[in-house]
Amino acid sequence: LKRIIPETIISLINNQSLQIRSSGKLRRDYLYVDDAVNAYYLIMKKLEQNNINRLLIYNVSSINNLSVIQLVSIISNLMNKKNVKPIITNKSKKEDNFQKLNDSKIKKELGWKQKISITKGLKNTITWYQKNYSLIQNKKFK
Repeated sequence: LKRIIPETIISLINNQSLQIRSSGKLRRDYLYVDDAVNAYYLIMKKLEQNNINRLLIYNVSSINNLSVIQLVSIISNLMNKKNVKPIITNKSKKEDNFQKLNDSKIKKELGWKQKISITKGLKNTITWYQKNYSLIQNKKFK
């Protein structure tokens, strides 16, 4: 669970401040799991239909390229926890400040596109964590 989205949600469920290990300015693509699974499915179908037995490489990206601070803020707002502010420790190892994948190949060749918005995906994820929090506490998902 040492990832930004689960850590943020669990911290906010507990009304605790999240410790952001980076500067909070790192920008990344955040994609809901259903969109990623859909990309894998389309790739599998292409392999089956064309009887391809070689590796196909595609980038799968998001419409949203957010900083960690922006992502945490969206989650805080969705959970109505605007008063719980993150603590930025800036202790992470050197990371690229900006990462953005080019997904034009998968869009062109397979017709893939992101279907779940960042807000909808985060709402779904928050709901899951809230429903399953007792299991998480009992370390069934750690």
